[in-house]
Amino acid sequence: MSFRLPLRRPSSAIAYLERTRAVWHRPDFCTAECRDSMERYFVLNDRGEPMPELDVDVWARWFEAADRSVARTVVSPQVVILTVFRGFDEPTEGKAPLLFESRVFGGVLDGEEVLYATRANALEGHEHLAAWCRMGNMPDGGITEDQII
Repeated sequence: MSFRLPLRRPSSAIAYLERTRAVWHRPDFCTAECRDSMERYFVLNDRGEPMPELDVDVWARWFEAADRSVARTVVSPQVVILTVFRGFDEPTEGKAPLLFESRVFGGVLDGEEVLYATRANALEGHEHLAAWCRMGNMPDGGITEDQII
């Protein structure tokens, strides 16, 4: 029995999951240890709290339709910080899942990415990144002559 990966990119996460679901659930495809090491999926409930979702099909449908944004700060027309709910995490023994992500677009910290376990930590980290981006966006990177030794 052989397994082939799809040759073309799926048009959506749902289409891909529908085509591959039978393969992933085959007992000979992946051992229990392998399944335990795979990503864990989460959705947000009505109060915005992460809840585990075991059904990947349900998660994919939710992920495509959900508003996952947590915070957005525009420092300048060229610098934006976005914080979102990721919805998945790779299991790490003894650590909380990192379900929130802040990312900087533009400026001196362009591409900076930080992951968080909770919404509260993500909001705090978002503000921290925004403060650094504001400093970096100032003339001379926010450093005054007094601070240069």
